[in-house]
Amino acid sequence: MTDAREIFARALAHHRAGRARDALAGYGEVLAVDPGFVDAHVNSAILHSLAGDFAAAVAAYDAAAALAPARGDIAFNRAMTLDLAGRPDDALAAVERALALGLDQAIVHCRHAELLAPRGDAAATRAAFAAALARGSQLSPSQRAAAWRGQALADLQRGDFGAALAGYDAALALEPDDATANCLRGVALHRRGARAEAAAALERATQLDPGYAAAWNNLGEVLRDLRDYAPARDALARAIALTAGEGNSARCQWLNARSQLADWDGFAAARDALVADFAAGRTEVVPFSMLSLVDDPAVHRAAAAAWLAREP
Repeated sequence: MTDAREIFARALAHHRAGRARDALAGYGEVLAVDPGFVDAHVNSAILHSLAGDFAAAVAAYDAAAALAPARGDIAFNRAMTLDLAGRPDDALAAVERALALGLDQAIVHCRHAELLAPRGDAAATRAAFAAALARGSQLSPSQRAAAWRGQALADLQRGDFGAALAGYDAALALEPDDATANCLRGVALHRRGARAEAAAALERATQLDPGYAAAWNNLGEVLRDLRDYAPARDALARAIALTAGEGNSARCQWLNARSQLADWDGFAAARDALVADFAAGRTEVVPFSMLSLVDDPAVHRAAAAAWLAREP
């Protein structure tokens, strides 16, 4: 009988030469001879994942993990494949298993943070990104910039605007033309009350990405707070055009800026359409802006309740 190691060596040669089908067949032969050959399961998983067959990849990693439960690299690669398979909860558990097994690498902490971020635990997310950055020499400049952005966003969500600014500054030192970092730096500056600096950062974001609706929206809000109503109106109009006018607060802010300019052309119809869309749940509004736009206590109460539900 041919030794499993010999078959594996031939399969690995196919793998390294880019002959995925032959390699996968070879790994299957290995496992037919020796079902406990861990690296044949692992390499099969890699090829299945590259082919987009994430279910088969997860099954292969499951087999490998059962055979080698102390291998952190298998737990980590399984986690990444579970995420690709649309199983984020299982992916998070697997990456935490990898960390518990001692796979103390920057990229593992980064992926841990990225899996934590959608769960709304800003403190845990921040800690995971900080752990990655503490091992920053293991990351490429692009990966470090992404980790700084992730940590800064968690700080922004925690209300620590000074730390958020420091994080965005670190990210921008590595990638100065990143529109998202410029935009969110502007948001952090705005929340600290540094409106002129916020406007400059947000203008930079819109220059870098003219199709960035959130940057235009935030720029409009800052300019409105600076009482620079005409540019505010125009920035908010750009945000509305980029989002088809639905799903954000730009329309409410835009109408408010127009009222400050006594720009009444079509104003009543636009205001009534906004109220109707808000009542139907198709758009967001800003409670204080609604006070100046609509003389209807029921709408005011509904706007306040919706805002508090979204931003408790």
